[in-house]
Formats: sequence, structure tokens, C-alpha cells
Amino acid sequence: MNQNSVVVLLVLAFFCSAALACESSYAWVRSSGEVVTSGGGRTLNVTKIAPGQYCLQTVEDDGTIGKIGTYAPVLVTIQDKGQNTYAGATANTGTGNSCNPYGGTMVRTFRSDDSGSITTDYDFSVAVWDC
Repeated sequence: MNQNSVVVLLVLAFFCSAALACESSYAWVRSSGEVVTSGGGRTLNVTKIAPGQYCLQTVEDDGTIGKIGTYAPVLVTIQDKGQNTYAGATANTGTGNSCNPYGGTMVRTFRSDDSGSITTDYDFSVAVWDC
């Protein structure tokens, strides 16, 4: 085994161990911000701060509210029963958004038309990988 093979194996081992250290959580959220169901590694809490704007947080084992790690991967899907084909959702886990007082992880749901994107309330499902 040459030196390059060892380096490749070490890098792969690092990424595999990092993936195992991640904790995945998921939730189904109503447009009102109510969490209908949550599961996985942590329970998710949602605070609705404006139309179509929601802040995600974790509920720790002791019941306190925690935050999702900065730049954690977040997958969001709107759930509108196929009624609006020009709708979508985004997540921002960086800093400097309206959710900073709530831990910094924002979900925005919206619809699009010829005039642009309009923040709109939608039910959504979300999955978070907090490493």
C-alpha cells in the first residue's frame, strides 16, 4: 500500500465517522407553525415569525430549546397537495437572518408568479442533519 492509498483511506474514514456523528431529525409542520409530528434524533420546535417565515430549533432531552448547528444541511419540501405548482421552500442555516434570536435556522415558504416570489404560508416537511 503506497502513501496515496493511506491518505485516501484516512480521508474516507474521516468522512464516514463524521457522517455517523450527525444526528438527523424531521418534522411535519402546518402553515401556522404547529409541529404535527417530529422524530429522529431530536424533536424539532418551530416558531412562526411572519407569513411564510419559520424558525427551527431543537428540543433538548431536558426540555430546553436548543439551536441547530450553523450551516447544518436542511431539506425542506412544501406540502400543498399539488395545488400550487409554482411554490417552493428554502432554508437558511447561516447567520444574519430574522431567526437569529431563535437560533438562526430559517425556513421560508413561497409561491412564484410572473412578478416574482411572494412569501406565503404553506405546510411543509423538514429534515435536518445536525453534525
